[in-house]
Amino acid sequence: MAPSRAPPGAVIAVGAVLDAAGTPAPLVLARHVGPLCSPGGDCLAAGAALLGMSLAADALFNFLLGIGLLLMTAATWRRGGAWRWMAPLMLVAGLASVPVSLQVMYDAGAALLVIAGPLWLVVIALTSLRLWQGRL
Repeated sequence: MAPSRAPPGAVIAVGAVLDAAGTPAPLVLARHVGPLCSPGGDCLAAGAALLGMSLAADALFNFLLGIGLLLMTAATWRRGGAWRWMAPLMLVAGLASVPVSLQVMYDAGAALLVIAGPLWLVVIALTSLRLWQGRL
């Protein structure tokens, strides 16, 4: 892997690992907290905290994904060649992903995932195909 591509990939990978570890953690915690709530007891605060924890992990992923995509844009543009056309798509996907990280505080941030999600999925799928074909 070229040095110019390593940092963007690492940023995205770190975000993905943190999201993979952090997002399901509330499910595990809820399994242990739930039985401790007395019948009719108020566990709303614990539930909200667990949801907030999951949202924070996902928000961090979206932020790091967006930053990684923006770094990939610069690396791809500088490298030029046949795949330079992907740089604008990476730029749009990165710019769309960063505000999704505001989902932890604003519902509008989560709503942007409808736009950002398909964009970054296309970029990652095309980049993966490119790696698979040995064209990176």
